Amino acid sequence: MYGDPDYDHVHQKLKKVGVPLKLLHEEYADRCERNGEIPMGKTKFNEGDAEYTIANRLTNHLLHKPGERAEVDWSGPTMHYVDMATGEIITVCLFVGTLPYSQYSYVEPCLDMKMDTFIRCHIRMYEYFGGVPIRTVCDNLKTGVVSHPKEGEIILTDDYAALGSHYLTATMPAGVKKPKHYRRKNVIGNSMKVSRNTPIIRYM
Repeated sequence: MYGDPDYDHVHQKLKKVGVPLKLLHEEYADRCERNGEIPMGKTKFNEGDAEYTIANRLTNHLLHKPGERAEVDWSGPTMHYVDMATGEIITVCLFVGTLPYSQYSYVEPCLDMKMDTFIRCHIRMYEYFGGVPIRTVCDNLKTGVVSHPKEGEIILTDDYAALGSHYLTATMPAGVKKPKHYRRKNVIGNSMKVSRNTPIIRYM
């Protein structure tokens, strides 16, 4: 009924920098349309990828539940744009939020990384996603985390804790330097790589 995805090809592409599963589904759907075939929807395509991963004992993916979590961070290197009126070079920080299951991402260019900006980016991210995840996982940012000891209580900033309380999402930092958290870094990292390759003028 549906066109058969080449999951071996998909996993070869996933090894490349900045290639999310969402983009590969779009390429698959385009190929099906060219060949007169019916493409799978994104959810079925992702489920097929998960089954392929398990059947072939691949270890480069962890399974995520839809809507369970959003992962947020500031993109590492800053970007710049030129104010056409003054010629001034403006530094821009990128806020990135990603849903690991679909790799659906929200990217917002900001002029600073202050608390108010950080909180408002979360609010607009939830609006963009059309809902709030069960957990919102941030990197160990000073704007969100006061203390994250290996043992003991995690202390969030008052504003970040209030955000989670208002939106009924568990705001929490990522694990500190543990192998099992590598995939989280990879998920948000891939989104950052894609966002850094996208002209920011379209967002400003």
